[in-house]
Amino acid sequence: MRRGFTLIELLIVIAIIAVLAAMLVPAVTLVKNKANQSADGSAQRGIVSAMVAYQGDNESAWPLAHGGVTLSAAVSPANAKIVAYASLETLAAATQLPNQIFKAKGQMVPGPNGVPLLSTNAGFAGSSWSSRVAGTGEIAWAYDWAAKVDATANRIIFADRRNWHKSKVVSIGADTSIRVLVGVSGAGDTLGLATAAVETLIGGTRNPDAENAGETGEFTVAGPDGIYTRAGDGTVDNATAVDGNDTINNGNSRRAWVK
Repeated sequence: MRRGFTLIELLIVIAIIAVLAAMLVPAVTLVKNKANQSADGSAQRGIVSAMVAYQGDNESAWPLAHGGVTLSAAVSPANAKIVAYASLETLAAATQLPNQIFKAKGQMVPGPNGVPLLSTNAGFAGSSWSSRVAGTGEIAWAYDWAAKVDATANRIIFADRRNWHKSKVVSIGADTSIRVLVGVSGAGDTLGLATAAVETLIGGTRNPDAENAGETGEFTVAGPDGIYTRAGDGTVDNATAVDGNDTINNGNSRRAWVK
């Protein structure tokens, strides 16, 4: 007569399956995170490549639109973000980039919506992406619209605006190369950008390629190269400046500062 499984045998099998599942879930999560990181890097790289093309038609200038905020207005993270959104919308309108390229894989809120408009369009101020900064239509990426025209390859131009990839920060250099950086002081508000409502990036993220390198790489700059602040920029013209929406005090061609 054929004997069935005993209760103990069934429990052993269930326990083995549970252990295998517990081992498999982290691996699946890791693969998914890597896939999202790769996809987001490709999206950012596509945008920066469009910026390079935009430079060719605009006297080597990076995309810049004010979104109703003059560059002489109060320097603040909120104003900086509006300028970044308006600049990216102008880029999308000029180069026909799809809206979905501005949304991260792990982003829960909608990406930018509506037809992108050029800053010269009469309806830009009332219906542009920049007017929806505080609501829906969030752009996943931070953009250093104040970077110098002659930015070197290791200057970070683009990066994650929020903590999409745990301790990793996907960023793009001026040469369109993908850089995966690591936050050095844990999750939290971006250094220099005070409120979590504006930014919730990895605090203290640095660009190691520009550490201790000045404008031409010929001298040592004190302090780390914080990519979301002016920390470590070390140039005379921004020594007393505050993070925000100015273009005069924008660091040098090598350092990283996205906003």
